[in-house]
Amino acid sequence: MNLLLSFPRTGSTWTRYILECFSQQTVDGHYDKTSVHATIEKNGFDTLSYVNHNKNVFATMVHTVPDIRSKPDKLVLSYRRAVEVIPSFQYSENHANKQVPIQEWMSRQVPRNFEGRIKQYLKNIKYYHDFDGPKMILWYNDLMQEPIKTIEQLTKFFGVDNDDFLRRFEDHYDFHKDLSLKYKSLPKHMSVNTSGKTGVIEDMLPDDVKNYLNEQFKDIEQ
Repeated sequence: MNLLLSFPRTGSTWTRYILECFSQQTVDGHYDKTSVHATIEKNGFDTLSYVNHNKNVFATMVHTVPDIRSKPDKLVLSYRRAVEVIPSFQYSENHANKQVPIQEWMSRQVPRNFEGRIKQYLKNIKYYHDFDGPKMILWYNDLMQEPIKTIEQLTKFFGVDNDDFLRRFEDHYDFHKDLSLKYKSLPKHMSVNTSGKTGVIEDMLPDDVKNYLNEQFKDIEQ
């Protein structure tokens, strides 16, 4: 089993989409048990990539360590700065929060509000560090800022790299990226979409919250 350990808001859908394109197999989610391409097609959009949904699942994505059922053969940890990930996820997961504009909601937060999600995210990092098999960190900022180079690294790690396909993927990069955002049309899923930009959420937070989050994750972010 190949495993993507991807906390919400760390690019998990985009990573699944990429691996489906290159492997031509399903990369399912522990929570939805279907492929990204199948969901996009169900939503009425055409894709450029063929995915054989009848083959064995190529990889599975989980958000938290307790959802891992067995030791994976290969492990990828998706990592995005916690100060961007945790507050945006916590705002989105509760529909009641959306009655308050996101900037106002962020400005009201205090460090203790995020302790539970911090523990979950840190458990993901610890699992990665303790894992004794083939592993890789997929840095979100690299995936956004140097996508083709990072996609090449990711696909080589999983043994599905293909130079010709990579060139075609690069030629249609914007199409693929836009299509992956059509994975779900639910407001909850897309309510805090920063489109790969950094610092968007961090700039909304009080200084004590920013400092607290950055301190908790300084070991991995240095």
